[in-house]
Amino acid sequence: MEQAARKTLPIWLRGADMSLDESAYLPDPFFQVMNHYVDTLISNGMAIAHCPACNKDIPELVREQLDKRNDGLWHCWTAEWRCAQGHLIYREAHELKFFCNHHHAESEHSD
Repeated sequence: MEQAARKTLPIWLRGADMSLDESAYLPDPFFQVMNHYVDTLISNGMAIAHCPACNKDIPELVREQLDKRNDGLWHCWTAEWRCAQGHLIYREAHELKFFCNHHHAESEHSD
């Protein structure tokens, strides 16, 4: 489903009516694809976040990285975006693990 969304999303976006002053419903498969690009789109001014609590578009978000942990090859943190009033707009837990290929490293040093 995600692959189909990747192919049809550009067509869907080209059909957007920018003269309308309303948010568009984003079908879940499109959201799964767009979720990876939301921060970039907002940072580059190509999209604007909306705070439901304030009922306002938010041109500048307050971004925080909470509970960062770095245990060698394992990193985790929680990203939060808030409006200027402090309302939570976005929250996502991140986890990153690095795996070393010891076989590859050993073969490089065996010359």
